Amino acid sequence: MHRLLSRTLAACAYACAIAASTVASPAMAGPLYGNFNAQASGPVDYQTGHYADISGYCANWSCTGHFNIFSASFDFTATASGVATNAYLPLQFMGGYQGMERFYRISILNSQGQVVVQGGLLGRHVPQGAMDVYEFELNRDYEAGQVLAASAELQAGETYTAYFHQRFGALSRTHWMSSNAVPADGQATAYCRLNTGAVGCASWGGSSWVQPWGPGVYQTPITDYLPALTLTDGTWQTTAAVPEPASLALVLAGLAGVGFSRRRPARAAARRAPASSHV
Repeated sequence: MHRLLSRTLAACAYACAIAASTVASPAMAGPLYGNFNAQASGPVDYQTGHYADISGYCANWSCTGHFNIFSASFDFTATASGVATNAYLPLQFMGGYQGMERFYRISILNSQGQVVVQGGLLGRHVPQGAMDVYEFELNRDYEAGQVLAASAELQAGETYTAYFHQRFGALSRTHWMSSNAVPADGQATAYCRLNTGAVGCASWGGSSWVQPWGPGVYQTPITDYLPALTLTDGTWQTTAAVPEPASLALVLAGLAGVGFSRRRPARAAARRAPASSHV
């Protein structure tokens, strides 16, 4: 009876510990918005032939002082409510001036143009070569000229704007790869401006550089794709299940019960064994 009871308690403790540790493991956070699967384990879940330029090109032959600065944005509707703490973008750094530091920034703005959250990433963490998905940690930091929104929370059904650009680091070229989503009219825009503050961008006119690059050309609608972006409330990853202290205690209790159930019959058998005879 004691052996059956101890084994039953041990089995129950072990099962309860496994269940508790499984429940305690962090769940994967759901996206507040996403037009591609940032965690796709198979083929990439974004287009490899379409992209928005996030770059700083030379705007004259001597490349002295004038650069075309490219960026992009698009409007989106939040699918869930929550504070966006992480953004995921597929990027490909094509090349740049050796030793020149780059800094990327993604900003999420409300319909009034106020900063809800934004975050940056040093270009050294986006190496030249194959495209990949990169994570941006978002916060409420802002700078002169920006207005901070009253709340850091995205609201489901509300419209926001994602604006991505290279904050500094000229003489470089980066692609913000696109999703498979098709934008509505006026939903996505590509921008180009001169770092001198002039309106428009410089272009080669066949015999000389033309500045600016024609009226309205510095802001061009993106009509065939949306840049790929996923926003999540919390770090979007699965963590291996680790028992909490209470669960660990149950595991130890279970193991102790198993040991007790195995030792007790051995002791009982020893008591029943006849004494050794001596010659």
